[in-house]
Amino acid sequence: MPPIHGAGKYQVFQETLSNFSERGFTRVYMDTISTFAVYDPTDGNATQYELLPSVPAPFGCKAWLHPLSGPVMCCCVKLQVHNVTGELNTTQSGINHMRATVDNWLAQVGLTIDDFQLSRIDYDYNFYLPAQVSEVLVETMQQLPQRAMSMSKADFPHSVYFLCKSRHAQLYRKDKERREKGAKVSPSQEGLVRQEVQCHASHVKYWFKHYGLTRTWGNWVTLEREAHYLTHAKPIFPAGDFYTLDKASTIIQADPTLKQLEKKKLIDSLLLVQNSGIDALRAAHATNTVKKYLGQLEALNVNPMTIKENLWGVDFIANPFYHLQAKGGVAV
Repeated sequence: MPPIHGAGKYQVFQETLSNFSERGFTRVYMDTISTFAVYDPTDGNATQYELLPSVPAPFGCKAWLHPLSGPVMCCCVKLQVHNVTGELNTTQSGINHMRATVDNWLAQVGLTIDDFQLSRIDYDYNFYLPAQVSEVLVETMQQLPQRAMSMSKADFPHSVYFLCKSRHAQLYRKDKERREKGAKVSPSQEGLVRQEVQCHASHVKYWFKHYGLTRTWGNWVTLEREAHYLTHAKPIFPAGDFYTLDKASTIIQADPTLKQLEKKKLIDSLLLVQNSGIDALRAAHATNTVKKYLGQLEALNVNPMTIKENLWGVDFIANPFYHLQAKGGVAV
C-alpha cells in the first residue's frame, strides 16, 4: 500500500570564503531532515513500514513508529546529515551518497525515500572562529531588532535566536550547545559556529498549499533550496564587516562620495544602534530613511551593528555571512 500523504577554526573560515563558483552553489549545508509516511496497519501490504524500525539503521539515521488517530500509524525517518555524509560542509556528492545510503537501508523492507514526505529540514552554514571572537559576534548581534522576517527574537544564552511557529533562524556555538546538553563534543565541533535556518512542518505545508511545492526529497534536499533560505535570511545576518564605532566612523569619514552631513547622520545612526539597537533606529526615522542608511553602510561594507569597546580586545570581525550574500546570493 502506498503511503497516505498528509494534507495539502578562523583560517578555515577564511579559506571557506574563497570557495566561490560562478555557476552557483557548490556546497550545501544541512543538519536535520525529518520525513514521514502515514499508513494503515490493517492493510496487509503495510508491513514494510512496521518492519523498518527493526532494521539496523546507518549511522545518523533513525526510524520509529508513531500512532495517529484510530488505526492509522506514522512511520518516521530522521537523518542527521553531517553524520550520514561524514562531511562538515556537504557537497553535491555528499547528497548523492546520503540518498544512496538511505535508499539502500529502506530497500531492505521494499521502500525508498520517495515513499516518505518531508516534514522538516534544517539548513546550516558552519564556520570556525576563536572563542572570544564568536562571543563578541553574538554579543554584537544582540543589537538586531525584536522582530525580523516575521519571527520574534528569543532570549537564549550565547546565541542569536529568532523563531515563529513555522521557522527558526539562529547563530550559536556548536561546542557550547553540546556541552550544555551534556553531550560529547567532537574535535570538529570545537570552535564551530553555526548559522541555521529551520523549516518546520507548517512551513513545508505552506509551500505546498500556496505554491504547489510537493514535500519530496527532490524539491527540498537541494543546493538551490538551501541557497534560498540562507541568502534570504539577510535581515538577521546582515551584510558588512563588524567594526568598533571608532573604526567604522573612520571608514565613513574617508569615503569621498558622501557629503559631510551624510557622514554625520551615518555615524549618529551607528551610535544609536549600538546603544539601543536597530529598533531604535527604526523608531527615530522613516522606513525609507532607514533603508537609505543601511544601503549606504552596506556599500561601505560596514555592518550597522558595531562592536563595543573593550570586548576581549576584538575590534574587527570579517562578516562570516558575506559569502551567502555575494553576487545576490548566487555564488559560494
